[in-house]
Amino acid sequence: MWLKFFIILLVLIAAINSSKNLTSNENRNLKENITILVSDHIADVIQINFNKNSTFPNKNSTKTRSALTGPTIKYNWNDPINRYSPKDFYQNTKTQKYVISESRLQEIRSHLLYPFHDTGNADGFGDLQTDLHSSTSQILKKFNFTLPFFGINYNYIRVSMNGFLEFSDPPPNYKYPLVFPIREWPKKNDPAFIGIFHSKCRIGEVTIRDIDQREPGVYYSVHSNLAKVHDRYSIELRERLLWDIRQGIIGSDTFHPKHVIIVTWKNMTFAGGLDTTLRRTNTFQAVIATDEVFTYVMFNYADINWSTHTEAGGDTVKGEGGTPAFIGFNAGNGSRSFEYKPYSQSDHIFNLANPNSGQKMPGRHIFRIDEEILPGTCNIDPEQSILHISPQSGNMLGGSIINVTGPCFNPNHEIRCIFDTIEVIGVFVDVNRAICIQPFLTVSGHINLDVFHEIDSRRLWRAKYFVETAASATEMIWFKTFDVYKKNFISLDLAWNSNNLTVNTKTFLQISLYGYQERDHNLIFIGKLGDYIPNSGSHSFKSVDFIDQITDEFLDIEVGVIKIEQMNPPKIHGIAVSSVLWSKPIPLGWYFGPQWREKYGNLWPEALCNNWIDREEKLMHFARNIPICPCTLEHAMNDKGRFLPDFGCELNGNETSCKENPDVMTCFKSGFSGSSDNPEQQCCYDQNHILMLSTDQIGGSRPKRFNDHSHVPSLSQYIHDIIPFYTCCAWQTENSDSCELFRYQMRLSQDCVGYQPPSIASVFGDPHFITLDGLEYSFNGIGEFVLLKSTDSRDKFEIQGRFEQMPRNSYGEIKASHLSSIALKGNSSNVIEIRMRSRESVRYRLDVFLDGKRIFFDKFSMKQQFYGGITVYTPLEVLNQSTVVVMMESGIGLEIKENIGLMSVQVYVPWNFINKTRGLLGNFNWNQDDDFTLPNGEVLSINPENLETIHKEFGMKWLLSDKDQEGKGKSLFLHEYGRTSDFYTNDKFQPNFIKEPRIFLPANQSNAIENATRICDESYQCRFDFGLTLNWEVAKSTKMSYDDTLKQRKINGERVISCGILDTPRYGYKSNLSFFAGTTVEFICYEGFVIKGDPSRSCTAEGKWTKEIHGYTDCIRFEEEIARTTGISLAIFLFIIVPLSLISIIILKQHFKTLREKQETLEDEKRWNEIELMRIQQQELIEAAQNEGIRNELIDKNYEINDDEKKKRLIETPL
Repeated sequence: MWLKFFIILLVLIAAINSSKNLTSNENRNLKENITILVSDHIADVIQINFNKNSTFPNKNSTKTRSALTGPTIKYNWNDPINRYSPKDFYQNTKTQKYVISESRLQEIRSHLLYPFHDTGNADGFGDLQTDLHSSTSQILKKFNFTLPFFGINYNYIRVSMNGFLEFSDPPPNYKYPLVFPIREWPKKNDPAFIGIFHSKCRIGEVTIRDIDQREPGVYYSVHSNLAKVHDRYSIELRERLLWDIRQGIIGSDTFHPKHVIIVTWKNMTFAGGLDTTLRRTNTFQAVIATDEVFTYVMFNYADINWSTHTEAGGDTVKGEGGTPAFIGFNAGNGSRSFEYKPYSQSDHIFNLANPNSGQKMPGRHIFRIDEEILPGTCNIDPEQSILHISPQSGNMLGGSIINVTGPCFNPNHEIRCIFDTIEVIGVFVDVNRAICIQPFLTVSGHINLDVFHEIDSRRLWRAKYFVETAASATEMIWFKTFDVYKKNFISLDLAWNSNNLTVNTKTFLQISLYGYQERDHNLIFIGKLGDYIPNSGSHSFKSVDFIDQITDEFLDIEVGVIKIEQMNPPKIHGIAVSSVLWSKPIPLGWYFGPQWREKYGNLWPEALCNNWIDREEKLMHFARNIPICPCTLEHAMNDKGRFLPDFGCELNGNETSCKENPDVMTCFKSGFSGSSDNPEQQCCYDQNHILMLSTDQIGGSRPKRFNDHSHVPSLSQYIHDIIPFYTCCAWQTENSDSCELFRYQMRLSQDCVGYQPPSIASVFGDPHFITLDGLEYSFNGIGEFVLLKSTDSRDKFEIQGRFEQMPRNSYGEIKASHLSSIALKGNSSNVIEIRMRSRESVRYRLDVFLDGKRIFFDKFSMKQQFYGGITVYTPLEVLNQSTVVVMMESGIGLEIKENIGLMSVQVYVPWNFINKTRGLLGNFNWNQDDDFTLPNGEVLSINPENLETIHKEFGMKWLLSDKDQEGKGKSLFLHEYGRTSDFYTNDKFQPNFIKEPRIFLPANQSNAIENATRICDESYQCRFDFGLTLNWEVAKSTKMSYDDTLKQRKINGERVISCGILDTPRYGYKSNLSFFAGTTVEFICYEGFVIKGDPSRSCTAEGKWTKEIHGYTDCIRFEEEIARTTGISLAIFLFIIVPLSLISIIILKQHFKTLREKQETLEDEKRWNEIELMRIQQQELIEAAQNEGIRNELIDKNYEINDDEKKKRLIETPL
């Protein structure tokens, strides 16, 4: 054993002496055969053959040496400072993949520096860059992948001997201390760079006492496609990177390195020092890993023995004093930077490699750099440490594990985390990291996350945390069918991503059901749905499993969520720490149905609906406070100040959208006002782009008492607005009394009668303006200007625009400006700024600032964000943040777009601002004559063709500054890095004032002018922009913006006459669902029903339905109609015919009596006449007898008649 170590020692001494002699004589020939020990076994001594003319380089050499020849080498994997690159001896193989053990991984991770080699490769120098020396301080390196840095993708890097990696040109000289971005940009270059030790350096020397005898200098190596490698070296490199990053910086749990760049500055000394300082050196290394989306960099500091080169004030002996090296990052082009305090440009720089700094790996500092710079190493200065959290958002239901870094945590001091107002105890992980487990929260959006931890005199650190609503949070548990939304089911299949909980496949899970109670705002554990469930990603259970559940105390809970968690989660310092998964809110008919049936009977849905109606009737009416829906989909899309897409039922949504609004094409909802009890208008549209009404269809538009963010987010809306849809309609029939009450009264659609579309103004191109009244003009000022502001003291708003000069092109300077940023503010809202990014930016095209802080819209749950009277969102289909919409509480809306490096904005203004606006977008009153109104109220009469007069007399009068000016206000823009509004102002700029390119372009551009005329059609703006830029893409972009504005103005200018709601008959439908003027609607009954009332109605030009003629239209069953008809007939017979018959009989009897009486009268008269005739005759006979002497004879015969007796006898005589 001792003999073995003795031999090893002798061989090492010989190798060191040989190396020393060789490096001291650059041109000295090597021995033909050098024996080197490269293994920990005596028997593994091998030979490496060099060409006899080969030489090792010294620190200033630019020569090359031949590649290795000879036998295959057995590489010493245990030597962290091995000079030989194993890539020369171990090639990738697809047949035998190396598998790294856990112990081996721990072993290689115990070293600070990653491998670099000064021997091997094609030139014989390994990774050593012999071209870098005092006369050539920088070399260009290209690679076959993209490296995201500060939002821009690069496929090259410049390696500098002076301790940085550069992407763009620096200024000719620097002033100390260094300040980035360069304030004089764009007059002076502002470079993009990664600065591990940005200072003037020169190559130092290695001493015999140094363990690492590799050559001094700069080393560079790149390793790509690490996911596809099979050899040991690459796999060990990949796994070491993966775990060093994942355990070194929060938020990297899913990162898989695909490519890595390793740059090492070994034994570098400071420039300007004496020759005796060549051995006062620093050694540091930058390791850059990327998957082409995320980028991480490790700064590994092995030795820091000097801080300052002499030009920065350092002394010539020790390299100390003055302004030490800059450590940090700069994005370039005057945009943004990050200086790593407290180390950068301070004496703390010597602590970078301090083994007593408390770091897990002393000397290592890690950052995420693809978009923003996020440090992963704690800051030793509590006053300068910034709290960083990951993830930066979580489901309001709780359980999210929030990793916290920033201050260096002390394990002996308590950590407390306060989410808004709710405090939880934090968990100490290590000096770099602590954990806060988010509790159940009843708020949404951005809140304060405060971390209390006593370090020196400081105790509080604060970050912003975004709370996702339960409905909008990423769906971590999903259902394979819609059965969970039914009132019962046979079985239910759950699914989840098993890796979202743990990579341990042997872990058992518990699945639980939680319910929400509105009265106490509590999330309550109801019961277990299963335990000891394998983490397989799916599970099924049957509804019969819960029939016998006794949960009487929970029967008032109607909405719930499912939770999945580990049964035996891992612990950190004795505290269980594990992720949890939540479903979206779901109705609980499938769980409580049997118990509700026991309590309410078979009609339990109706009972639950009636309970809701009773509660609802006691609440305040809310629908009067929400905006009127647009009549058409086109108007809804063009009213971006009052309506935004309902992502739960969106045109570009997923297949699970619109569960509560069947048969709709898309829905919109009203914006969030900021009130805790803010109601929501919902406007849904059919395939014909017509507003759907609840009186016509079960999926029609429905107002909601709460929106997704008001009261208790998601859950209150679910209780008051969504669950009733199920209990009143979905779990009953569409024509049930409960559903009709829900649709026709409790959640009745508001029709669009009285809706007024907003007016639209626009700024686009370089730049051109279309005012709210439709006036078109161009103005090319440079600076910050008032686009539009309110003159109403009760409803204020300000919209400002920043204009910068168009960038130079291959033809030289462009005498025009373009819109580069928008800032706005409502009555009492936050300031929102939308700023155009560099044209080279890939992931994001626009930056959005809230009170000076960048906000992003990466996750679905963060697509729509609300900030006290301001709503900001990006469309669902936009993934690169190239379109941003801002809605104000007043109904003002802005849509900001980026296209090919140009920004445009459309402003939507409702009618309540008529005669209440000023600015470059005019006075809104449909009168173009007063659009050129100055801040003092003076109205100018200017010809829109006169660009120079517009520029000098009108446009520049709306220029802003940092001071408040009457009629204009002051700049709202974020001014970073010591800049002011004046930095962006150039009131001396003289743009091009000639409108047509055929006049200002030279004659040799005649073909271009003809093409511009053909392509641009009637748009002078398109021709103007092409003439100035000679860029077809710019011209096309301008024309697209111009045409889009005119199209929207035309749509919103068309008057839509609506007659409003026309009830659909029960058990019937309408021939069409239109309610516009000129429409005739026929009522059609279902089979087995017949119509009652008017069969059709028409919408008149006055916006009124024609009057009812036959009464209210309804559909009744055929049997009912028969019964009704029979009943009516019987009623007519009983109550009309019979009485009439009786009356007729009486009348006839009376008539007959009358006739009889008349007959009797006639007979009496006849008899009277006969009697009278007889009397007369008798009288005549008597007279005659008297005359003839026979009177006595007649008396004797007693023929004398008594008149009274005769009359009496005649009367008594029957007919």
